[in-house]
Amino acid sequence: MNKQELTFEEFQEIIVEILGVKKDIITKDAVIYQEIGIDSLGLVNLGTKIQQKYDIEIPPAVIVEIRTIGEFYNKVRQLVESRVA
Repeated sequence: MNKQELTFEEFQEIIVEILGVKKDIITKDAVIYQEIGIDSLGLVNLGTKIQQKYDIEIPPAVIVEIRTIGEFYNKVRQLVESRVA
């Protein structure tokens, strides 16, 4: 059985597609609420779409505590890679 992997570049493309923002602002250090310009509801909506895309579950309490794109990526990657393909 193979593990599914998620690169940052793939994650970056997903965020660009969902939010319609420029790719260059989606960096691991980007603060979601300030630099990306979405609020907590927008982050929950983004989380929901990513959960649907990868068939994973991120508790809402975890989503609202995420501050940076890097933290969000690490959480999603951990969940995606822990799934058995």
